[in-house]
Amino acid sequence: MKNLIKQVNDFVDREILVVGDTIVDINTMSKVIGFSAETPTIKAEETNRLIDFGGSANVVKHILALGAKCTFISVAGDDDDYNTLEKWSHPNLNKIIIVEKDRKTCVKHRFWIEKESINYKHFQINKTDRNDILSGTKEAIIDAITKTNFDRVIFSDYRLGIFKDLSFIRKLVTACRGSEIYANGQLSDGKLDYNKFKDVDLIIMNNDEANSVTDWHDTSDITRTLNSCTRILGTDVCITLGKNGVITKFKEKIVSEPAVKVKSVDTCGAGDAFLACLSLCDDGLELSKKLKLSNTWAGLTTQLIGTSTPDKDTLIKKISDF
Repeated sequence: MKNLIKQVNDFVDREILVVGDTIVDINTMSKVIGFSAETPTIKAEETNRLIDFGGSANVVKHILALGAKCTFISVAGDDDDYNTLEKWSHPNLNKIIIVEKDRKTCVKHRFWIEKESINYKHFQINKTDRNDILSGTKEAIIDAITKTNFDRVIFSDYRLGIFKDLSFIRKLVTACRGSEIYANGQLSDGKLDYNKFKDVDLIIMNNDEANSVTDWHDTSDITRTLNSCTRILGTDVCITLGKNGVITKFKEKIVSEPAVKVKSVDTCGAGDAFLACLSLCDDGLELSKKLKLSNTWAGLTTQLIGTSTPDKDTLIKKISDF
């Protein structure tokens, strides 16, 4: 696996542009101390509070953790939660956050309870804003792209406003043309219209998202689902399958790769990890090896709670054991 190790070490030479919706992630950790005497309510003692960044920012964090450079363009509201985002810095990060006065910075607050050394996500509170971004914000994003150098582009759509306007998406594609453009999104609490990304080079989605696109409803035949998605969307597609690995159709070639065996505790953000690693791989690297490397990084991510990232040395050690 020397070529994969060299690939990971060469990530330092990559520059990736990420355009997408940002989420401030708050994880409140606690331990069970009993039950309320009046109601069947779990009582827990807070042990820690972790503030991190999700949505498209999670893709950025993985790019940085893998040693590459990243320009990150996003939109936030003029509020206290933006102040948390504004403090985020990294030597390889060029962060361009456009603030809209009447917008809400999006937040996901998860509450975890530990019982018998196992952490369970008990519930989650969201603060979201799905309104279309302002025309001035769109102009500022296009202007920022024209002044940025990048090897590859990621559009990360969490349906929080940036990719709501189809005409703006076409302008984004035009501004980024010349570099490969990857796109992903999130289906979890509503339907995402992947047709909006028909002009990009590769769309990455999970199995549920693929089944929302296809007109083929036998979910046991993943190859036919893949072919149906590529035909409907008119672009190449990569479908992540969790513990069953990944399958992709890219440049007329269909390749599948099994998942890497790890002790998973939280799959949150694994798709973002996969996408980040895939975006850093050389064009000349064999497709199956790109998928294997990206699967490995995503698998390592599931060993951590929330949207934390592993480190590059852990990835190198893991692929050295293959």
